[in-house]
Amino acid sequence: TRSRRWRWPPSCGGSPAIQVEGGESEVREAIKSLDLGGTPEALQVNPNPFHSSTRVSFSLADGASNVVLAVFDLRGTCVRTLYAGRAAAGAAYQFTLDAGSLASGTYIVRLATPEKIEQVKVVLIK
Repeated sequence: TRSRRWRWPPSCGGSPAIQVEGGESEVREAIKSLDLGGTPEALQVNPNPFHSSTRVSFSLADGASNVVLAVFDLRGTCVRTLYAGRAAAGAAYQFTLDAGSLASGTYIVRLATPEKIEQVKVVLIK
């Protein structure tokens, strides 16, 4: 197992709530020990492709959880955090991704909870 430094939450900037040295199994165990719950479902981006802004929505299937909704370029660099905080199960969350200073291209919208990461590829056409 490769040893690597992991952070949770995986957001743009800020201090991690936990930091673990080790492989993926050590990280999963550390995150599970926090009992943060919540499994993402229904991550949607509409419209896609988009010109100036797009709507990003999600809900959690079960349990309240800490979540991070962020946008990454194809190099893996976080270019925008849309939300980092607590989300309730069953509630619908909606955010606007304003393309403003972003260049035309392909981006990844990623929703991360301790249980699962969902992502959607989006295309910005200016």
